[in-house]
Amino acid sequence: MKCKILILIVFPIFVIFSCTEDYGSLPEINSMTFVVNGCITDEDGPYRIQLFEDVVKGHKVESLPVLDARLTITDHLGNCDELKPLWKEQIVIVEVDSEKGYFYNLYYLLMPKYDGSYDSLLLNFNNAVEFHGIYYTTSTVGKPNGIYTLDISHKSQFFSATDKMPFPSVLDSVVLRNDGKHIDGKETDTFDVPYLYFKKPEHLENYFLLTHKKYNWHPMWGVPIPQTAKFEDVLLKSSQRPWNTWNYDVVSDRFMSSYVSGFKLTGATSSPLISGTDEGFLEGIDSWTFADFYLVSVSRQVSLYYQALSDQFYQDGGTFSPAPSTPPTNLSNGAQGFFMAASVDKKRVVRERYQR
Repeated sequence: MKCKILILIVFPIFVIFSCTEDYGSLPEINSMTFVVNGCITDEDGPYRIQLFEDVVKGHKVESLPVLDARLTITDHLGNCDELKPLWKEQIVIVEVDSEKGYFYNLYYLLMPKYDGSYDSLLLNFNNAVEFHGIYYTTSTVGKPNGIYTLDISHKSQFFSATDKMPFPSVLDSVVLRNDGKHIDGKETDTFDVPYLYFKKPEHLENYFLLTHKKYNWHPMWGVPIPQTAKFEDVLLKSSQRPWNTWNYDVVSDRFMSSYVSGFKLTGATSSPLISGTDEGFLEGIDSWTFADFYLVSVSRQVSLYYQALSDQFYQDGGTFSPAPSTPPTNLSNGAQGFFMAASVDKKRVVRERYQR
């Protein structure tokens, strides 16, 4: 019963929420919710916004990409950018020699960059269906202290959201420490727990979203080392369903020193039994060889949103728990999800056994 309740509550995980209110009943059959997922960062553009509609059919929720919306992003200087549909861009096929006597094809979607070049986005299928409902910017430049407003028109509906990008923090290093904890009581299997060292801005109160992306790679495989992904890549991939883990920590620096010397990152998972534990963060301990860690500076309203989502993993709505509520959104007109502006710093860490 607990799992069913959690799934119904968190079904679009990063993007379902509206004004905060308790759930009084299950979603109305055949009801439809407009959902937004995306961000502007101080990393290089273009930036992507994902739109879809969640339709409740019986006890299932079907997500349908929105293919006919008009999106604009306006900054505090009055610059206006009309976004384009990503799935309509050119697809190229690259023939790869496996060095074993046969060839196979890889499919890439070419996303135009501001300088006239392209980002090559690997397709999991032979078409762009996985990018349906994703729109990209053509000129927006994300800068700290900038204010960005997203406006969406879809059929006869209009939605809007605004967020201000905080000043960045500097992620100096990430250190993996063996805390002496064991997996299932086995003395040979211990945790490499990550600790973050960073300097925070010296003004007001700052809020951080901490996340990571793990890779399973070995030099003997003879394949190129993956490049460090942009934060928005992690965000968009994390919002796809089904989800395996909840890989976000959200913290305030209210009680932190100006230099944070070793913040222990644990995260949480979709399993309420190990959420927030070392086991939760490093679920599948031997399935990764290196990882990228992201220190994302966000606004207070973003931190409240992610904190509310995190809390839902600890609340099952039962007799002795408060009924989970939908996280607060910055979107208007009943839309759910979130549009954020965030500054990003990141570091890659290789586990010691794989360093050369």
